[in-house]
Amino acid sequence: MSRNEYVRIKRKIVLFCICLALSCSFTLIMDYHYTPVLARGLSMYKTLGAFSIALLKRYHFESYKDIEDIKIGDLVDVRITDGDKILHIVKRVVAKQGDKIWVLGEHPFSYDSRYYGWVSAFQVYGKVIRYIVLKKPSQEELHNIELDTIRANQMKFPYPNLPQSVN
Repeated sequence: MSRNEYVRIKRKIVLFCICLALSCSFTLIMDYHYTPVLARGLSMYKTLGAFSIALLKRYHFESYKDIEDIKIGDLVDVRITDGDKILHIVKRVVAKQGDKIWVLGEHPFSYDSRYYGWVSAFQVYGKVIRYIVLKKPSQEELHNIELDTIRANQMKFPYPNLPQSVN
C-alpha cells in the first residue's frame, strides 16, 4: 500500500468517525433536549395558526429547576390522559401554583384547564421555544371562531374546574 492510499483511507476513516459522532450527538440532543412537534387545530389560532411546526425544549423534571423554568405566558406541550388515550396539547400557561399550572387555549371552546383542571408540571412534555406557522386560519374558520366566542359569552356555562383566581 502506497503512502497516498494510506492517507486517503485514513482521511475516510476520520471523516466517517466525525460524521458518526455528529450524528449520535444530534440524535441525543433531539431526543433528549429538543423535539419538533406538529400543532394542528384552531385552539391556539392567534399564535400558532391552523397548522404549525413547533420546536420544544424537552423537560424531564429531574430537578425542581425545570419546573421553575415554566413561566406564565409560555406555550407548553402537556400530556393529558383522556380515557385510554394520551393527548399532546399545546396551550398557554396563565397561572402557576407550586408545581401545578393552569393552561388555556385561544379558542373559546378550547379543550384546556377549564375542562381538566390544574396540570401537574410533571405532565409538561416541553416548552415551545420556536414555531413556524404553516397555515393561517381561513376566513370561514375565523368567522366560526367569532360565532363561537359570541355563543360562549351568551351561554356563560360553568366550567367544572375553573378556579376563582382565573375567572
